[in-house]
Amino acid sequence: MSRRVLKYEIRLADEQTVFETPGSSEFLAVGAQGERLVVWMLVTDGRTMFRAFKPVGTGHLILDDEAWHVGTVQMGEFVWHVFEVLPDA
Repeated sequence: MSRRVLKYEIRLADEQTVFETPGSSEFLAVGAQGERLVVWMLVTDGRTMFRAFKPVGTGHLILDDEAWHVGTVQMGEFVWHVFEVLPDA
């Protein structure tokens, strides 16, 4: 089995960003790269998986019933709390 670290960009919007990973994936980190909010995933080749992430600003409601906090990132004057959520059907 081959493994590699891949980077995925999260849209700064009030909606989830869904990634299609090339196999099983493990969340590694969330951070800012320039002006972009990104997550790094350790992926193992195999069946395609879907992962979804959603940024939430401080003080904003978290409307997803199932959301797991994966990290907080400060980008300029904004702070984003990133949650992994179930992908929309």
